[in-house]
Amino acid sequence: MTCEHRNTYVKHDVGWDIWEGGEDRQHLQICNDCGATRFISDVSYSREGKQETFQGKWEEKENFDE
Repeated sequence: MTCEHRNTYVKHDVGWDIWEGGEDRQHLQICNDCGATRFISDVSYSREGKQETFQGKWEEKENFDE
């Protein structure tokens, strides 16, 4: 049976990056049931004035070092 990652919490602002076109804030979503993790990035584009959120792929607990 595969975990559906419905029981999760987010560690906010675990990293950030700034570049010429904008900046992003990085968060880590963690599954309470299986321990899998994935990154979520909130990206702000300074020139376009828009924001987007990107979600990474889930990684099994043993494949990720916190």
